[in-house]
Amino acid sequence: MIQTQVIEKPVAVPCLVDSPPECKSAYAVDRVSIKDDPLTINRALRAEIEERSACEVKLLAALRGCKKGMRSM
Repeated sequence: MIQTQVIEKPVAVPCLVDSPPECKSAYAVDRVSIKDDPLTINRALRAEIEERSACEVKLLAALRGCKKGMRSM
């Protein structure tokens, strides 16, 4: 006699998340030159802090979503 059993075992699945549009390869500082005045460079540095902060928020949210999906398995 053949018996069939179902064995449930969680399997890790990679979380595929696209890079958020806020995370780009060129930031504000990449557009300034050493020849620019200090005020322009300072503004670019401050803008880059904001850009990177926005990127970090989106990446952390994506990471939490991946971890949440893995726990529900």
